[in-house]
Amino acid sequence: MAAIGAVLLGSLIYIVCGWWKLQQARQELDRNNKCLPPRGVYPNLEPFIALDMVLSVLSAARQKKLLEWFNSNFQAYGPTFIVSTVPRYVIHTTEAENIKTAFSLKFSDWSARPGRQSFKHLMSGSTFMSDGAAWSHSRGILRPTFAKDRITDLDLFETHFQKLLQLIPEDGSTFDLGALFQRYSFDVSSEFLFGESLDSLGDQTEAKAQLAHDIELVIADAADRFRKSLLYRWLKRPGVDQAIRNVLSETDRYARMALERASQEKDRDDKSVEGAQYSFLDEMARQTQDVKKMSEEATSLMFAGKDTTAGLLGSMWYLLARHPEAWTKLLAEVDQLEGIPPTYEWIKNAKYLRYCEHETLRLYPVIPIAPPRVANKDTILPLGGGKDGKSPISVPKGSVLLVHIYSANRRKDVYGADAEEFKPERWEDLRLGWAYTPFGGGPRICIGQQFAITEAYYLTVRLMQHFRRIECRDSNPFAENLAGVTLNPDGGVQVGLYHE
Repeated sequence: MAAIGAVLLGSLIYIVCGWWKLQQARQELDRNNKCLPPRGVYPNLEPFIALDMVLSVLSAARQKKLLEWFNSNFQAYGPTFIVSTVPRYVIHTTEAENIKTAFSLKFSDWSARPGRQSFKHLMSGSTFMSDGAAWSHSRGILRPTFAKDRITDLDLFETHFQKLLQLIPEDGSTFDLGALFQRYSFDVSSEFLFGESLDSLGDQTEAKAQLAHDIELVIADAADRFRKSLLYRWLKRPGVDQAIRNVLSETDRYARMALERASQEKDRDDKSVEGAQYSFLDEMARQTQDVKKMSEEATSLMFAGKDTTAGLLGSMWYLLARHPEAWTKLLAEVDQLEGIPPTYEWIKNAKYLRYCEHETLRLYPVIPIAPPRVANKDTILPLGGGKDGKSPISVPKGSVLLVHIYSANRRKDVYGADAEEFKPERWEDLRLGWAYTPFGGGPRICIGQQFAITEAYYLTVRLMQHFRRIECRDSNPFAENLAGVTLNPDGGVQVGLYHE
């Protein structure tokens, strides 16, 4: 017994000494960086998982007011506030300097994977889920697939635009344009990634219709896993397990087909290879022969590309329908083309189109709260401490950082008193840097950003070349739809379109 007691005492002394050394190291880090206690602390009553706050979040989400709920807390507790629980801090911020530090200057201090576990069953080995050397390697494989010559071929967008055009009422009757944007971006994304469209705008085969349904279900399920957490297993959607198996099986099949095409290319001359049909998986097959890796990367990009582009288009046309002065100015810019489809160079230089897109993503960012980052070591953030919130704060290892892009984009000290208004002209002079990060920033900035923007610009121009007037058929204020992983107008985009 004495020996056991000695072992237990030794273990206790070891733990206490380790804890004491850790506290000493943290105090030294705080002194060296002049850290002060956080200014804003959310007053959660339950100290372990902040259950009272969790219930408030769930209530706000049910009322479709989650983003406004967080925005009101930033007004109450400052642009950076913490939620303190026994196991860790959760830091909520809208500060540009904090975003810059976590996303760029101290990039290696923060890990993405721990905050993305709701996606691990689909894409555990993807770039989206990776950190460190594994992330660098994966990013290097992806980079050639988004080279300029791969994303500036506008024929892909035109093909699916022509199909979308056939589904728009010609008599000005009311329809949901947002739903068509969802189907359009689905078809563009699937053809770009797999080399084969899922044809949601056309005559789908039964197999493609089933895959499209399964992808939609799996995307919604991933959001459920994150939001419902411990309750997920009792609240998951019917049929989701089979849908997951189907999606993984189909993306695996597409990857194997791409590898087979790549193998055949080896027997051709360079000229015929250059003329071969392009898809994301075809390009990946030239970088790796790992079927699982290819399949997971394609799945992650389907999640990222499908809903984000549709969300941007839906919110922009929602706003254009309610702001006839912006519609008229944008139409005048589009008319410079005299009905000819735009080139990539024209799109890149269309100023007012860019202003409208920027202002849309400011008010309704498609990813309103960035995916969580977790501190993999003790570190600091430059703002949030002291009575004025202008001093650095200490960030213990394991702390979670949530960047609220929606609230950051509504700061009146950055955008002015009219920050809640849709005003594309504000972008004539704005140069914001890290205060405006709709696609993230730093090394992990969205790799498909230019493809998504080009797709949205092209479709907007082509629609405006065919329809000269838009009427809003829904007078309700914007309500958030966060059913999936992106922000969309709840109720869709109810409009009527006219040729004259």
